[in-house]
Amino acid sequence: MATTKKKGNVSEILEDKEKLDISTKDEAPKGSKKKGISVKGLLDLKLEAEDEKKLLKQVQAEEEFASKGLDSWIDKNLKRLRLYNNQKRDEELVGEPLLFTHMNTWLSSLYDDELDKQWIPREDGDIESAENLSNVADYDTELMNKDELDMNVLWDALFFSYGLVDMIEFDVNKKCPAPSVIDPTSFRYDTLSSSIDGNSVNKGGMRFLFWDLYMSEREVENSPIMFPDALEKLKKETSKESDKQKEARQLRIEALGGDIVHFDNNEMGDNNVYQILQCRTWWDGKKVILLLTPDCQTILGGKILPLDEKGNSLSWWVASKRINPQPHQFKGVSLPDILEDKQRKKAVLINDALNLTRISVYGSHAFNKNLIKNVNDLKWGFDKWIPVDGDPRQAIAPVYKDSPNLNVLDNMLNYLDVSAQTASATPSLQQGVLSEQQRTLGELQMVAESSKTRYSLALKTIASGDKDFWNLWYLSYKVFFNDGLGEKVIRVAGSTRSFRKISRKDILCKVDPDVKITSKALSEASKMRRFAQYIKLLEVVLQDPEADKRAGMKHGMYLAGMDKEEIDNVFPPTRDEMIAKEQNDMLDREETPPFLPNDNHQVHIRIHKEARDSTKKDRHMTLHMKALKMEQANPALNPDQNELGMNEGQVAPAPQGGGTPMPISTGM
Repeated sequence: MATTKKKGNVSEILEDKEKLDISTKDEAPKGSKKKGISVKGLLDLKLEAEDEKKLLKQVQAEEEFASKGLDSWIDKNLKRLRLYNNQKRDEELVGEPLLFTHMNTWLSSLYDDELDKQWIPREDGDIESAENLSNVADYDTELMNKDELDMNVLWDALFFSYGLVDMIEFDVNKKCPAPSVIDPTSFRYDTLSSSIDGNSVNKGGMRFLFWDLYMSEREVENSPIMFPDALEKLKKETSKESDKQKEARQLRIEALGGDIVHFDNNEMGDNNVYQILQCRTWWDGKKVILLLTPDCQTILGGKILPLDEKGNSLSWWVASKRINPQPHQFKGVSLPDILEDKQRKKAVLINDALNLTRISVYGSHAFNKNLIKNVNDLKWGFDKWIPVDGDPRQAIAPVYKDSPNLNVLDNMLNYLDVSAQTASATPSLQQGVLSEQQRTLGELQMVAESSKTRYSLALKTIASGDKDFWNLWYLSYKVFFNDGLGEKVIRVAGSTRSFRKISRKDILCKVDPDVKITSKALSEASKMRRFAQYIKLLEVVLQDPEADKRAGMKHGMYLAGMDKEEIDNVFPPTRDEMIAKEQNDMLDREETPPFLPNDNHQVHIRIHKEARDSTKKDRHMTLHMKALKMEQANPALNPDQNELGMNEGQVAPAPQGGGTPMPISTGM
């Protein structure tokens, strides 16, 4: 909880037109019964002395259970950090960058392919809200600094098999969620679980989560989670780190070639740092967030996590991205899992080969000390003459040693390379290294395609984690972006000079929307294929005099990647389109819109399809279809000559030049 926020509770969210009511009661709200509308923010956790003792005892048992299952795994991964850049090797030896090379190849590939997100409404009335969500999500990507966030989470996922993001914070100044990365080496969880929140019926979800964090005095005072006396309790406690966390920090810093600096009893005022243990667990039937001292002996703060309209807990508010996940468990297979042994053995063989090279220059020799009087004469030098008392052939003799088989050494190094490339699907070509063998273009293409197939599997698992991230992002707006925060100004995607004001009611859907995550590269390639096919089809369609040419061209522009704002700039809405959209609003309000016999009925039918399904919508569209049939049956009817607004049941005047007036009937 490192970001600074105002002290106090986040208020209960009510319906759009209700007044803001700040409440700290524990019961579920009595607001709207519509699905997904009425939710609560962080609520006060009130603990009696006896309850606090029970809760501490529960947390201590949970932390011990989680630590026993993960301490050895965390220790192993902390030591692996030394392999990443080989900073702790002997200065006389050569490090092997196998893990670094494969990690960066994977990271650059996955990070380069951005993931597109598209909000898909579940009801017709939520179409505009879903479009607003997409615009807000694009804008928030910059506000949340998600590029850097994704880089860190992907690195963690590759190195530890999963990366974690805490989504509970909301920045009231930027008016957007404030996600933060969780260090996997300090993350302990329920090892019986297979995911964080479980499936739709909460099966397989974690029962408790723990991780360590550091907070300054200023952050402790401003945290909305901390109790008022938290800082006093911290100052009474020793400000030393736990041995486990100190070791973790030390191994991380040493892996980068630095030295650890402890902060025991520092005198930095507001910048004094305290180690805090964050816990999320079940208590009294609700999910709660707790801040504790590292030894789990004192509760420093706590809140009840947000609830739905029925009083049920929503989420742990933690999103994860996983690589190579394994069924029935949360941990997967990381790159160090499959590369560590190969890097170590390859480094040994390389240094052995270097030693053999040195032996050929600086070999071992035996000498006759009776013939060579001065031992210093044996030091090697250019154009050097050594005086010998007797036959020089009997003065010095080399010590013979079996010569290694260099072919075997080369084969072993090559095997380790190929084994690592096969395991991680990262051939030399993928690493940006030309193959030593002369391969045909077809072979190179097959290798590249096979590698992409393996990488696409990892991309799909990452996309699943990104979907969890954006679902929690949307949930954050439902819970924390209340009417008291006012409106949010966003920059419309695709334009640097167009801005739009967004309020809570503009982005919340009546039924929670779905979010679709796709690879941007694959999505663009698919759109280009569809666009090329559509252009060929459009040439045939435009030859039909009855085709809606304007709609056809606008859809082609959409397939070309233009958004709604850009398309409207090229093709501004016509009179009929604007009238039909206004009538859609009337239909959504269950009002009967006027019928104009002189409308462009094809355009109205197309636009009215976007309105919410209702009996009035069906009747109104039927009138347009009847009028369209009459025009086709009698081309003399020219609706462009009439601009009078006609209500249902009225009769249009006869068109100029004769002809039968067009009766408008509501009979079905």
